[in-house]
Amino acid sequence: MTASPPAPRARLDPVHRTVHGRELVDEYAWMLDTGSAAVREHLEAERRYAAAQLAQVEALRQVVRAELDARHVDAPVSPTAHGGWWYFTRRPRGADHRQYLRRRIVGDGTVPTGAELERGAEVILDGDDIHRRLGGFALGAFRPSPDHRRLAFGVDVSGDERFTLLVRDLESGELLADRLTGCHYTCAWSADGTRLLYTTGDAVNRPHRVWLHVLGTDQEQDLLLHEDPDPASWLTLSSTRSGALVDVRAAVGSVTEHRLLRADDPTLPAVLVLPRERGVYYEVDHRRTPDGRDLLYLLNNRNGPEFEIARASLSTPGEWETVVPHDPDRRLHWVLAFRDHVVVHARAGNATGFLVIGPDGTQRSVGFDPGVLVSPASNPDFASGALRVSHTSPVLPPSVRSVDLATGRTTVVEQMPVGPAPDGRPYRPEDYVAHTLGAPAPDGTTVPVTLVEPAATVGAGPRPCVLYAYGAYERIADMTFSVNRLALLDRGLRYAVAHVRGGGELGKRWHEGGRRQHKPVSVSDYLAVVRFLTEEGWVAPGQVVGRSSSAGGLVVGGALNADPGAFGAVVLTAPFVDPLTSLLDPSRPLTVPEWDELGNPLEDPAAFDTIRGYSPYENVRGVRYPPVLVVSGTQDARVSIAEPARWVARLRARATGGPFVLLPEERTGHSGARGRRQVLDRDALVTAWVLHAVGAPA
Repeated sequence: MTASPPAPRARLDPVHRTVHGRELVDEYAWMLDTGSAAVREHLEAERRYAAAQLAQVEALRQVVRAELDARHVDAPVSPTAHGGWWYFTRRPRGADHRQYLRRRIVGDGTVPTGAELERGAEVILDGDDIHRRLGGFALGAFRPSPDHRRLAFGVDVSGDERFTLLVRDLESGELLADRLTGCHYTCAWSADGTRLLYTTGDAVNRPHRVWLHVLGTDQEQDLLLHEDPDPASWLTLSSTRSGALVDVRAAVGSVTEHRLLRADDPTLPAVLVLPRERGVYYEVDHRRTPDGRDLLYLLNNRNGPEFEIARASLSTPGEWETVVPHDPDRRLHWVLAFRDHVVVHARAGNATGFLVIGPDGTQRSVGFDPGVLVSPASNPDFASGALRVSHTSPVLPPSVRSVDLATGRTTVVEQMPVGPAPDGRPYRPEDYVAHTLGAPAPDGTTVPVTLVEPAATVGAGPRPCVLYAYGAYERIADMTFSVNRLALLDRGLRYAVAHVRGGGELGKRWHEGGRRQHKPVSVSDYLAVVRFLTEEGWVAPGQVVGRSSSAGGLVVGGALNADPGAFGAVVLTAPFVDPLTSLLDPSRPLTVPEWDELGNPLEDPAAFDTIRGYSPYENVRGVRYPPVLVVSGTQDARVSIAEPARWVARLRARATGGPFVLLPEERTGHSGARGRRQVLDRDALVTAWVLHAVGAPA
């Protein structure tokens, strides 16, 4: 790649700071004021430079864009039964955003498909229409009222994750006058459908208050139901699957606390399930049995890090009885209560499945083929005798399957279609092969790796390889199916995921192994995978493309600093690359909650030294780096555009090689581009840039 015109050179204005006797010098601290004219001018210069650099791949981008457009088939999504209606979505031809529809359930309740599904359906929300009216569209909450006469939905038009909550009368189709501003993602209805519960954020958009709104009244009259003063706490709202209760959930790092409100009268005092307790994490669902008992089912870690299931009465919520005991070799992830059954999502290694507890207390395991990933899909019908699950693998397009809770019998409800290759070949899973590998880490631990490649390249020697990692918050970075990945595989590349410590692939111990003082292990695990793939002949030296986003930017950015020559290129989106500056400033979004994951450098000198030691921004070296592309939204409320902007500026000032390209996306937030065209444009651009960087054929 060439670098013409010259890359922007950010002005140097060093700010000195001493913390715990350690001196910090930040020559680009002025960029932290992202609303200033100077920063806006600098980002515009970055945008022009990015346009010039990316012009080199424009022809290839157009080719890839056409492929993605053909491969992504917009078919109606399988309907979900809820309250006498089938709810589903579709994307009309040429539309950027989805439409949300419903039609009444008639006859024997057989799931309708094709033209039958859309016969008599009504559009209850049109994303393109909202975009035209408001100038943008990202959907937050989406909640039909219990009587299905109204729909509450949240709209974010700027990307800053501050939503306006709107209500549509589904009988007339009209929007009500109610416009609740400053809302966060979640909301819940009262039982009679005349009142809405919602959360609002503080100055850093931390949801900390729960409000009750009566339809037809001004927002200023809303009743404050709950406020959490803990600056590390994050409130969310949900209705229990029974619909009888509203769950006010407070998450404080790895601790949770639940208060249950009566949906028929949310103004009554809440039931506190268990006060927040250091080290105790629990989730709760409610089941009202046919004989009228109110039972709570609790996923919790009180008796072990891999979680158990307990049961309690709503009248004595702190008295827990173990139903599914802790098993150190099995991680429990979800508990879903149905009228007659309770379902638990479980994982052992890379095998996922479910445990079904029957009305008589008997337990049945429902498993799937090794390497197949299953998780709960949309299951809003509390009375249903079937569980809908999402089913996929690196080579199997997602499908929705229905599991009969009484028998365990599984049927396919919907299979995601995939369009043909450019030469007209239909997609066939057998044309691609997924491998499960293990890379030795420096401490002897085996780091799992999932790698997928075309069947034609199996045993064909080294190939360029995109290597993704995340490694934070116990998030499981499974490799699911991706239509976009086909454009890389069909040109002979391999694609791999390094399941580094800090994630949750091997349970809580895997998370703890890459958290707080152990966070550098996430980086060393990733480098171990790079070296393993190179030494074992999967990839040629210098042909690894590092790929990640958000908190994964710490992992890939840290590895890039440690061994720049191991990479042929790096692509990051909305990357968290300056943890030290963020974690030293409690006024920034997410800083206080983040201390639980990474440590508090303000109070703890050891945490300061650890974070400084792996921070991508703090450790840019004066050696040759590969090309780096960073795509970030200017409205990102989680990772400020200042982080990647300052990191790229420091790369240009200290390192050689490159180019180092920052593409600031206007009017987008942490999730990036919105709308079908914008998303595919961005994905095609990144794919073309990767192909160009490794010299792959067009």
